[in-house]
Amino acid sequence: MRNISRPQWWRHPARHRLLPIALLLLIALPGAAVAFDTCIAPCECMREEAAIEKYGRDGYYQCTDSVCGYLALDRSTLIPQYCFAPVRQRLTFVVPTRTLVTPTPTATATPTPVPTLFYPDMDLMTPTPAFTYAPAATPTMVIPQLQDTDGDGIPDILDNCPTVANPGQEDSEMKMHCIQADINTQACAPVPNPDGVGDACDNCPTVFNPDQADSDNDGLGDACDCDDGVRGGAEEDVDCGGTCPVSCNPCTAPGLPASFDYRTWKGRNWLTPVRDQAACGSCYAHAPLGAMEAVYNLEHNALLNLNLAEQQYVSPCFTGVGSCMGGSIKSVLDHLKVDGVVEESCFPYTSTNCVHNEPDPKPDDPNHQKLVCNFAGHCSSPQTCGVCTYNHAVWTIDSYASSIGTRDQLKRNLLCHGPLAVCSGEWWHCVVLTGWDDAQNSWIVKNSWGGGWQDGGYGLIGYQSKIGQEFLDWAYSVRGVA
Repeated sequence: MRNISRPQWWRHPARHRLLPIALLLLIALPGAAVAFDTCIAPCECMREEAAIEKYGRDGYYQCTDSVCGYLALDRSTLIPQYCFAPVRQRLTFVVPTRTLVTPTPTATATPTPVPTLFYPDMDLMTPTPAFTYAPAATPTMVIPQLQDTDGDGIPDILDNCPTVANPGQEDSEMKMHCIQADINTQACAPVPNPDGVGDACDNCPTVFNPDQADSDNDGLGDACDCDDGVRGGAEEDVDCGGTCPVSCNPCTAPGLPASFDYRTWKGRNWLTPVRDQAACGSCYAHAPLGAMEAVYNLEHNALLNLNLAEQQYVSPCFTGVGSCMGGSIKSVLDHLKVDGVVEESCFPYTSTNCVHNEPDPKPDDPNHQKLVCNFAGHCSSPQTCGVCTYNHAVWTIDSYASSIGTRDQLKRNLLCHGPLAVCSGEWWHCVVLTGWDDAQNSWIVKNSWGGGWQDGGYGLIGYQSKIGQEFLDWAYSVRGVA
């Protein structure tokens, strides 16, 4: 319920790795002294498998013994290539065979002189050859430069983070290697289990996830994201178990997680929509019914959106329970076991404008105000029990229990019994406890002041605040909703 004695009661304050093939690729790094052969037509640089496919198994020959380049199948595999050509284009040089015959002279003859021809008035011309033959050019050796996008000295084809500089190539995933020491004992130790994606760009740097799947696009991979609504990594179910901080049975989890919230557990919000008690001090009814609705979802492992009628415990349906001037949460719980409660559709909440504040100064609090009902009689609207009289369901609980104790005990009760109804005398108010966040040293609560309060009707109450400490002494769980 809202503070009925204070002003403004409606407000609240890769590891390093180099593949063996890297030894081949390093010849192409800047400063290397090794060159690749250049294929001269009709020879072509290709893998031998490609030559077989192109020319047939017996239809090609290898032009040289030197490597002419490498083919990158993926970031970690290079295949050497050589110069190949089809057999039908292979050049064949035929050297004619000559037999030298030395004639035996039979007589000595005087050679006949060859007459000299004279061509008057003509210049002697040297004919210009129709073709000019030049010596074959010496091939230029080309050293290919492998791309290194991030400039870390590791070519992209080998880099486990090609767009993020990480010269160390750290890839830190680990797995447990266990050896059975004897029938009852296992000796287990972590061993490296790299996934091929470097820590510098891995969205789960400590969990093996080579696919890098990220269903909710929040930068955290499914394999280690405990709040993505999918079953990932070693999770037993959606967002529970495995690498996540809470098992699918949070009550039996060996330790308490640093944070927990029934709005996100197993990828769902198990709470029903936020209600608004408006100008009526009916929090004593909203808190236990809000917890009851959430527990009903959890007990059936489904979001059934039960909407129970707080108005039944504000109007005079039962003696001594309460009105818009306040009431008893324990009386509501007692009646839930015996009489139950109808649904909102049967008895809608209409007590939205029943009270107001008036000044009531005190020596230690000049601004103190008091709560005043807007009309005489039972402070509710309607002032009678207006439950529908036919075909209406009545919801009850098997039991309820006080769930008080230390902070850790209250957390454990929350995990074991679902959202709790908690109250504070300092606050003069009751709310539903839905989780906690150690990073902010706070409880997480669902209020009944509409969606405009804090985070859509949910807010944080500090562990060390007077209100947060009083939760430890005033908390209730319910079970067996039917």
